[in-house]
Amino acid sequence: MGFLKSNKLFPVILILLMGTGSLYAYDIYSGKKVGPVKIDMPLSDAFRELKNPVLKELKEKDRENFFAKILQLPEAGMLHYNSLFYCPELNIVLLVANGKVSGLAVTAEEGMLEGVVDVKRGIEPVLVFYGKAGMTIVKKNEHRVYVYKERGIMFFDDNSNGSVDMIIIWKK
Repeated sequence: MGFLKSNKLFPVILILLMGTGSLYAYDIYSGKKVGPVKIDMPLSDAFRELKNPVLKELKEKDRENFFAKILQLPEAGMLHYNSLFYCPELNIVLLVANGKVSGLAVTAEEGMLEGVVDVKRGIEPVLVFYGKAGMTIVKKNEHRVYVYKERGIMFFDDNSNGSVDMIIIWKK
């Protein structure tokens, strides 16, 4: 992931984001949920819905402005959390604020966006589905992030090769 290569935490973050393979395809709804985990869900319920996987919490020094520092995108500042849990086995990161899920990040190996768009097909079907209204494209070197701030979702296309490499949702 090109956005991450310049950071000292690259090996840890790469494992965090890439994981070891998804156990199932996620249903992804902008600003609402990824799989069984919903925005504003208590963390204990999220653990239960994910079948109590091994989730690791990042320490405070590592999680402070995690996405803004690692991805170096000002748009990442809209993500609010005070705890960050990740599960490499499920390719999911839970952003938690005051004991509730405030955002989710997943690598996009498999998943259905809004029950309609297969993210394995790349960014073009996503752009057709959501349209360009309200979208901001952030470019950094050869990488792109498609941000739909009002919808509460962003898509990462590392190397601008047309793939969807990671998706982050947050409360609208």
